[in-house]
Amino acid sequence: MVSWPHTRLHYGGDRCVAISGPHIQVVHAPTGEILHATKCATNILCSAIDAHCSHIVTTGDDKQLRVWAAAGLVLKSARELPKKVTAIKLTGDGHTIIAADKFGDVFSYPLDPPTSLALAPTRMAEAKRESVASHENPHGALVLGHASIITTFLLSHDGRCIITADRDEHIRVSRYPQGYIIERYCLGHERYVSALCLPSFSPGILVSGGGDPHLNIWDWMSGTLTCQIPILDCVRPFLRVKENKQHWHRRQAAGRPPRAGRKGRRRGKKANDQNEEKEEQMVVDESVEPVADAINTEEPSEEEEPVLAVANIEAFEFDGEKVLVFSATGGTALFYCNFPSGPSEVPSLRHLDLAHPILDFGLGPGGHILISIDVDWGSTEESPIKSPVRAVTWREGESDIIYISNYLIASASEVAALGLYADLALLPKHADGPEYGEGDDPDPEVGDGDASTVSQSDAKKPTARIVGRLKTKQALLKKQELEQTSSRSVSGDERESKRAKLDEED
Repeated sequence: MVSWPHTRLHYGGDRCVAISGPHIQVVHAPTGEILHATKCATNILCSAIDAHCSHIVTTGDDKQLRVWAAAGLVLKSARELPKKVTAIKLTGDGHTIIAADKFGDVFSYPLDPPTSLALAPTRMAEAKRESVASHENPHGALVLGHASIITTFLLSHDGRCIITADRDEHIRVSRYPQGYIIERYCLGHERYVSALCLPSFSPGILVSGGGDPHLNIWDWMSGTLTCQIPILDCVRPFLRVKENKQHWHRRQAAGRPPRAGRKGRRRGKKANDQNEEKEEQMVVDESVEPVADAINTEEPSEEEEPVLAVANIEAFEFDGEKVLVFSATGGTALFYCNFPSGPSEVPSLRHLDLAHPILDFGLGPGGHILISIDVDWGSTEESPIKSPVRAVTWREGESDIIYISNYLIASASEVAALGLYADLALLPKHADGPEYGEGDDPDPEVGDGDASTVSQSDAKKPTARIVGRLKTKQALLKKQELEQTSSRSVSGDERESKRAKLDEED
């Protein structure tokens, strides 16, 4: 029996908002009793709540930005967005929604849209054909843009700055709402950045993590890296979910050929057609019922290095003790340590093993932590319904179970379509794999030697496509050199002829 996992948990007072695929549930946190519940038309990708848990904002596969009243889960408004959202937040006053999309743009939207647009979202199909810029948006105001996918962002506690992180190792500090004014960069990551945290007890400190083997602690107001916390050795034993290019495996399971890459399509395509292909949602063949969570059940082999992707970082202060807590995508443990008090201090990392991959966690009052786990991960046969939420009290350090009275049952294909561990394949910049064999591989660097000598190792030789590209680039370089040489010789001849004319005139 497969159930909808809680992909997002938002703690607000004594209530918790749980997002499970297309379902939204408002739960009484101490008891697990469901207060309100509703269902969207499509799976929810991103969600956020305000400080008082009075409004819930969601967006999903249909690119609809929906605002719900937490009391009764009444839909207040719906607007169509031009691109799929990767992260969403509400400002401190709860009046503005900030959303980052897959094209690296950040937009702001009023919580309450104009009355004419409240429940009648504008269709973007015709506008998209006429649009020449990805940041054109009739409902929102552009705040800033990155040249890469924005993975996460935060607003400073005073609301005057916005801190954004992307897949290209960048952390940018910009003014808000004047995002075009860049205050500084926090540069020091060598891999993607996937999680940010601004501790409430230290507003000038930023904690960041992603694919690097350590967490970085910054003085973000000056862009200075003050401390690093090594995490890889502690986290690696608990990375149980194998990296997987999920859309590739779903197509194989359905018996369909792999999709051609962007570079594999015929030339002459318009730019907007390529953008539409990027946005195309993978359709799962419902006639093929895969094994429950089949794409997530394999564990990394001893020879295979697991992919590290920090999923969530939080910090809190309880009884005078400052604590840093984080989780990793596909990891079965929650990791925590004392917050470092100085640059030279390296705190010891501890863990709470829950035996199942952690999907999300939320901090509550009094040192309470709610943890969502994937209880169906690794199961090969039907088992009794288990609760996917664990409650941890900081001082006790024990995991209690919160049982949810109205459990949500799903099919294996519906859960597989959620892409619970998609970040393990999407965030790293792969150099090989099936997806790159179809034309999406990055162009290798061109050296001075012959193309036949360019290879990553004896075991991994360059493909005919790569060798062809190298030869073409080298031919273009030689052609450019010849043109430059000929142009220099022509200019030299012209100078000589001018000098001869001047001599004759004299």
